[in-house]
Amino acid sequence: MNRHVLVGTDGSPNADDALRYAARFFRGVEDVDVTAATVAPPISPALLQGGFTFEAEKSRLSRLDEVRKRQEEECARILSRAGRILSEEGMEEARIHVQTILGAQSVLKALVHLARSGSFDAVLVGRRGLGQVVSFFMGSISSGLLGALGDVPVWIVDTPDEPRKVLIALDSCEECLCVVDHTAFMLAGVPDARITVLHVLPRFRPFFSSELSGSCADLESMLWERAEEPVRIFLEKAAGIFQDAGLDPSRIDLKVKRGGAGVAREILKEYGQGGYGTLVVGRRGVGGFEAVFPGSVSTKLISAVSRGAVWVVGHTKPPSA
Repeated sequence: MNRHVLVGTDGSPNADDALRYAARFFRGVEDVDVTAATVAPPISPALLQGGFTFEAEKSRLSRLDEVRKRQEEECARILSRAGRILSEEGMEEARIHVQTILGAQSVLKALVHLARSGSFDAVLVGRRGLGQVVSFFMGSISSGLLGALGDVPVWIVDTPDEPRKVLIALDSCEECLCVVDHTAFMLAGVPDARITVLHVLPRFRPFFSSELSGSCADLESMLWERAEEPVRIFLEKAAGIFQDAGLDPSRIDLKVKRGGAGVAREILKEYGQGGYGTLVVGRRGVGGFEAVFPGSVSTKLISAVSRGAVWVVGHTKPPSA
């Protein structure tokens, strides 16, 4: 079993965090490759159009060569830094690869094309970027990747912290087992991994009239109790997938919570209080009313988590063999 992840970098501190996260997460795992990729920004159309005179054309070509050379040098510097960070964090040099993309008309499209053509199991990016020349990993790129890569998991990284302590916020639907499959595949052979699989039962009272809301506590409790049993059976099935991947059952916790403060808030509360460094969510959202409010919970979680990484996993692409 070999895994390959793509880390987009622009040389910014946030991009460096994504590299450190990948290296720390897979430190000591022999069958994981990491490719650090950077994309040079598009060249100004003015430099790509021919001049009207010989002297103008000569000047344009000279400036174009200068820009391209500067981009190549900057990309080489960024990737050299990326390789050094991965190596210093424990990645074997034979497992580190770099990729420069020059001449792209769109940074986002170039990354999406690379992610799909390279058979990567996940794409990692920093939440935002601050680079001087190749600064593109701002919120627009992160959100753009989420929108474009429905078939490739996207990991959005902020400050790397306890990456191997993983919280999976899970719906109780068969499709959501793809989220478990991806997580189990990526965690296989990762030493000291600790996993909590969490399902939050939503409140039922918002669906009652305001007249009944104040007197429905007993009814809500009964509905929760009835809903909890099949959820626990489903979570046991998810735990079995992790065990089949070789993870120690004693390092797998199953939790069902009642969403008194709302599904997203309960997940964030667990994430913050539990000292996790990785949160895994499905692309279509978590919570019992996914079909009514598609993606709403996932969107809130992606926006709110500012420490560690959020993995956003679709329901279509199975892990590599």
